[in-house]
Amino acid sequence: MAAAQSHLNAALRYTGDPALDTVLWLPESQPEARIRYAADSPLQFGDLRLPHRPPPPGGYPVAVFVHGGGWQRGDKRLMLGSAKLRHWQAAGYAVASLNYRLVPDATVEQQAADVASAVAYLKANAGGLGFDARRIALVGHSAGGPAHRGRWP
Repeated sequence: MAAAQSHLNAALRYTGDPALDTVLWLPESQPEARIRYAADSPLQFGDLRLPHRPPPPGGYPVAVFVHGGGWQRGDKRLMLGSAKLRHWQAAGYAVASLNYRLVPDATVEQQAADVASAVAYLKANAGGLGFDARRIALVGHSAGGPAHRGRWP
């Protein structure tokens, strides 16, 4: 994680003015980290984007975004370019945008298990990633809403 943090620190641009530092974002196409939360499928991974300001004591809160798509399509990249991503980062949240297994290769229950596995991964690795494991919010749209209601680690 030290190398990732070093890369992140080198990429951040701080002006010293908190109002400006809140809105200076890295290009959205370049996540700070890619997380692989399980190994059952190549779809079990996500992108991590951090707010572009120093972390608060205890680490960043995290918004975990679960994409929609009728349980059978969609991608974590639906977060790119969204007002949600910009809003959460400006509010000081790290954002983890997840992919998960899709129907018909997985059941809806397995999709919920994928989201639970991702949250468990984030909680277990919070210190190394700069998160506050006690401050994790799940958000999603369409199928991404129910996908995270099935299990909670």
